[in-house]
Amino acid sequence: MKQLDLVAQMQLLGVDINPSSLSKLEGQMRIATDLELYAIARIFRVQIESLLTPPDVRTSESEDTPTASSAPVNFDGRFWQGDCK
Repeated sequence: MKQLDLVAQMQLLGVDINPSSLSKLEGQMRIATDLELYAIARIFRVQIESLLTPPDVRTSESEDTPTASSAPVNFDGRFWQGDCK
């Protein structure tokens, strides 16, 4: 999916986002809001928990069981490498 298409779909779901802001999310320059996570999960038809669970921890059981992570993550599940600036 192209970045502009994702931005447009997120905006239709009520997220105030622009291509620059989405680019910062992708580049791990800022943390996603709860509304952004909800919209991304809905657009890609995945559970929010799957966006917050690191790939090496995911199992068929973890997809069914909500898990919490205190570490900030990018919407694709990668952990941030440092503080947001």
